[in-house]
Amino acid sequence: MERHGRRRRGASAPRGSGRRGRARWRGTDGDMGARRRSDLLIATRARPDDMGRPTRKTNGPSCASPSRPTCSAIKSGNPNSIPKPRRRRRSTKPLGFITSAHITKPRVSRALLLARESRGGSRMIRRNQRMRREYLYTKSLEGAERALFEKKRRIRQALEEGKPIPTELRNEEHELRRQIDLEDQERQVSRSFVDNEYATSTIREPKILLTTSRDPSAPLIQFVKELKVVFPNSQRINRGGQVLSDIVESCRSHDVTDLILVHEHRGQPDGLVISHLPQGPTAYFGLLNVVTRHDIKDRKAMGKMSEAYPHLVLDNFSTKIGERTATILKHLFPVPKPDSKRIITFANRDDYISFRHHVYEKPGGPKSIDLKEVGPRFEMRLYKLKLGTMEQNEAPFEFELRPYISTAKKQRTLGA
Repeated sequence: MERHGRRRRGASAPRGSGRRGRARWRGTDGDMGARRRSDLLIATRARPDDMGRPTRKTNGPSCASPSRPTCSAIKSGNPNSIPKPRRRRRSTKPLGFITSAHITKPRVSRALLLARESRGGSRMIRRNQRMRREYLYTKSLEGAERALFEKKRRIRQALEEGKPIPTELRNEEHELRRQIDLEDQERQVSRSFVDNEYATSTIREPKILLTTSRDPSAPLIQFVKELKVVFPNSQRINRGGQVLSDIVESCRSHDVTDLILVHEHRGQPDGLVISHLPQGPTAYFGLLNVVTRHDIKDRKAMGKMSEAYPHLVLDNFSTKIGERTATILKHLFPVPKPDSKRIITFANRDDYISFRHHVYEKPGGPKSIDLKEVGPRFEMRLYKLKLGTMEQNEAPFEFELRPYISTAKKQRTLGA
């Protein structure tokens, strides 16, 4: 017999004292052990899976494995609460269905794609920089070439009239006469820098892109739609969130000759920017007194707007800046046919350019002309002329309006 007070190592004493309490405690321990062993047998009994095959017997439960019964399910003694093993998904497609499209190809890393794009972008940037340097170098030589042409003209005139050579040109007479003898008829005509900017104007027709400032109002959108009909071979796009430099690069890649940007202030169009591509120039105009066809109530009296190539009337552009402005404006339109009955007028009055759009008919013969204005109409004033494209902020200015100086009212920039 065990002595009173002696216990097994690791066992806790039950409530009560004496041999009856200890016997009752030992019997309870034995019953609990038998009950746990029976629950383990139930839990590890072979159960068929979904395919009708018996599952593998396990030696005991594991709380870490989700496919095996948990400790709480074993303690409860309910076999229905024991989770079923996970079912593996099997493909029902035959092997012949797999093609090369199902084979995963090696993916190109994002860094490699960015490197390729940056390589192509840097190549385009270097090309634009080279063209820009050539543009500025040719422009810098224009003054020297003009002075040399004037010297040749004076020597040629003196030889034709039989007069003596001017005194200031006698030291350069021999070299200048040698150059005159080598020139042909094309070289005898003075060529300005404008001829290089618009060298392809006689080969291909202009291709114009129209856009607006961001978040345009309804009147501005209507005005740009009418400008699209005014300029032949033009295309209008919504500005959206596009950056100006991206628009210019897209125009260069698609061989667009001119980019026109229209601004507004409180729903009224007040600015027009014309940029010639690929290297300029860019003219900035202010708009005043804009009247669109949409604003006129009696539209039936105006008639439909013709889309034929128009004849141009450029009036009073006599100064150097005036000729430059007239060159920019006239190269927005292709060469018309002789029988075209559409006329567009740019008339300069006190440096304000009036734009008018007319269509004429001859109802009673060649001497009777019926002129009808079809709109839109507006006034323009040149306030800036830049030797570069629209996004080139570092480009120099050929002309800049200064209205606040004392002699501004007396000056006539575009014509007399």
